[in-house]
Amino acid sequence: MLARGVFVSYWFRNDNRLPQARLAVASYIIVGMIGVLLIGFWKLQVIDADKYSSLAERNRVRYIPVIAPRGRMLDRDGRVLVDNRPSFSVLLLRDEPAQVEKHLPAISDGLGIPLEDLHGQLNNTKNLPKFQPIIIKPDASPADIAFIESHRSDIPVLEMISVSRRRYLQGGFLAHAAGYVGEVSEQQIEDSNGKLRPGDFAGKTGLEHQYNDLLQGTDGMRRVVVNSIGKEVDRLATQEAIPGKQIQLSIDFDLQQIAEQSLGARPGAVVALDPRTGEVLAMASHPALDPNDFAVRISGDDWKSLNEDRQKPLLNRAIQAQLAPGSVFKIVTATAMLEDHVPPENFTTFCPGYGTFYGRQFKCWVYSAKTGARSHGVTNLHEAILKSCDVFFYTVGMRLGIDRLSYYGSKFGLGHKTGIDLPSEEPGLMPSAEWVERVFHRKWYPGETISVSTGQGAVTTTPLQLAPNDWRNRHGRRL
Repeated sequence: MLARGVFVSYWFRNDNRLPQARLAVASYIIVGMIGVLLIGFWKLQVIDADKYSSLAERNRVRYIPVIAPRGRMLDRDGRVLVDNRPSFSVLLLRDEPAQVEKHLPAISDGLGIPLEDLHGQLNNTKNLPKFQPIIIKPDASPADIAFIESHRSDIPVLEMISVSRRRYLQGGFLAHAAGYVGEVSEQQIEDSNGKLRPGDFAGKTGLEHQYNDLLQGTDGMRRVVVNSIGKEVDRLATQEAIPGKQIQLSIDFDLQQIAEQSLGARPGAVVALDPRTGEVLAMASHPALDPNDFAVRISGDDWKSLNEDRQKPLLNRAIQAQLAPGSVFKIVTATAMLEDHVPPENFTTFCPGYGTFYGRQFKCWVYSAKTGARSHGVTNLHEAILKSCDVFFYTVGMRLGIDRLSYYGSKFGLGHKTGIDLPSEEPGLMPSAEWVERVFHRKWYPGETISVSTGQGAVTTTPLQLAPNDWRNRHGRRL
């Protein structure tokens, strides 16, 4: 009994200690849980406060860009050459990728955008911040606007913004000089330091490209409060856009119109300068493209057609066509003759309609004339210029040599860019003995000088280089 009583007593003692141990363990667990919760609250409220505050703000406030209108282009008298027209662009809000993916088929059907195109645009902008919307349709039609307005509640990932699209004069008027705008490339976005976004437009050619920073302006931002389904319920402060600056050109509208009409459908270029200042009064190049085709988004087929057109409508012939100057170059040869006195100013030659130089016969243009005389007879410098006698200038060129012709040609600006404020100007070519040695690794043949003396052979110029201009302003031509 004694042993049994001890046994019972032992168990009673252990039964008293067990609740205390359990209470202690429970206390530790509770304290630990409270500690974890406190750490979690501290992390949320202190460490990640800015992060979650920003997320909450973006869930409540939507940022809509306000696109700045581009500056206009005016002629020298203030008449409008390039203007803007009102338009709407469709934005895709990408805050919630799951919602975007869910609504893509409906967006494709409603806006008439192929589904693969939408996926392609999303893929191209996947590295952008999710809160930054992208333009999926630059120029919304009335049907597009009606679709978006009627589906705001069930397709909350669509938004519209008001934009100004470029409006150029019809018929390709001043098309090459003015240039055109187009959607920015990935490289342009990277080089813009965050100023440009996918879907933005910038100058691609002509003055639109040359003065893009002036014309573009600075975009603003509109903040709106949205509810849980993305519907706008209130508006906050708006940062207004700063319009681009307008630029006034030296172009004279009336003279430009005459230049365009004079060319008609013929391929060619017309350039008119103020010879005192070097200002460009007219610049036309045909065939011309229609810059309005680029003001929204040109199709791949249209772009391919322009590039493959044998008439080269993308080529600004006024500054890019490098052609033989022909008889215009005789002014250079005549100048070299008078400056170097080789041959003397009173020099005359007999033109039977052809001449033999270095064992080869070179014909004068009169020899092949269909009517009238077949020769110029005895000719001096004055008559040679009036009659454009090739034989006279062949002879002068032979006496001068290629290096003197090259020297004076370069002084006239041939073989050099004029410095006009247009991109992609070509320099042409004023050949010399040094040039042929450097490029072709051979000596200059004296017979080649004969062709150069009348603007043929290797010499090439642009129409702008040949336009009359004051000697001091030959590198100051501006639009």
